[in-house]
Amino acid sequence: MDERVLAKVLIVGNIGSGKSTFAHALGTALGWRRYGIDEARQAHGDGSPAGEARAWAAFLERAESDSSILLECTGAGPFMDLLRLALRRSGHAWTLLWVDTPPEECLRRVERRGLAIPYPDFGVPISQVIPGVARNLARALEESWPRPLHRVEGLGPVEQEVARAVQVLSGWLTRDGRP
Repeated sequence: MDERVLAKVLIVGNIGSGKSTFAHALGTALGWRRYGIDEARQAHGDGSPAGEARAWAAFLERAESDSSILLECTGAGPFMDLLRLALRRSGHAWTLLWVDTPPEECLRRVERRGLAIPYPDFGVPISQVIPGVARNLARALEESWPRPLHRVEGLGPVEQEVARAVQVLSGWLTRDGRP
């Protein structure tokens, strides 16, 4: 991809949907850096509300930065208005990819691997968090976010989904010579 074009791609999906796996593979295919809220939590969070705010502050700085980057988070929650603002303030084109995985599969994946990051404890079991995120993300995709440029099949082979996404993003980045 043309590195002279400055653009951002936000990858959203439920906890356990495969966002990080997809974003890592897509970043490699595009030659772009990626940054996920989980990396921000590992670097700045401690599971407390203040730690979560520190992690999001770092994530929002990347969203507002003057560079092309893949960003990855659930796309639902209390910081989303600030994330949209940071993306707009960056002054660069941005788009949204949605990793769509059934909540039941997300829960199975999380139960198998656990949550190794300093994820905030909202006092609700993960078996309730994941369906809640699914509902909140569906609502956000209808009401708050722009229409996703591409829906990534969260149960599909990653290599195949990355190839499709690269094709879609290439078209988006080159349409009329700009994003």
